[in-house]
Amino acid sequence: MTALENVALPLELGTHGDPFGAAREALASVGLGERVHHYPSQLSGGEQQRVALARAFVPQPHVLLADEPTGNLDGETGGAVMGELFRMRAVGGSTLILVTHDHELAARCDRMVHIADGRIVAPAGD
Repeated sequence: MTALENVALPLELGTHGDPFGAAREALASVGLGERVHHYPSQLSGGEQQRVALARAFVPQPHVLLADEPTGNLDGETGGAVMGELFRMRAVGGSTLILVTHDHELAARCDRMVHIADGRIVAPAGD
C-alpha cells in the first residue's frame, strides 16, 4: 500500500466520512505531504516511522502503545521521530505508554516504571 492508503486504512475500517482526506492531513502533519503516493520501499526508515505515527494518531486514540519506536533508527532520525511522537501526543491529548531501553527517551516521559525479569522493580527515582 502507498503511504496514503496505509494511513487511511484504520479510518476505512471505521465510520470516518473522509478517510483519505484525514490521511492526507496526517501525513502532511509529519512532513510527508509530498510522499503520499510512495510505497514503503521508496521511503527511508525515518519516513516509514513517520507514516506509522500518522497511522497511529489519525483515528485520535485515547491511549497509544509504542514498543521501542526508535529501535531500528539512527540517533538523529530516532530523535526526530520521538519529537514528532511527543508533539502529536500533546496535540491529540492521547495517553502514551512507551516501552524502551533508551534511558534518555524514558526521561522525557512524565512517569517511568522500571521492570526487571517481568516484575515492577520500582518507579523511577525511588
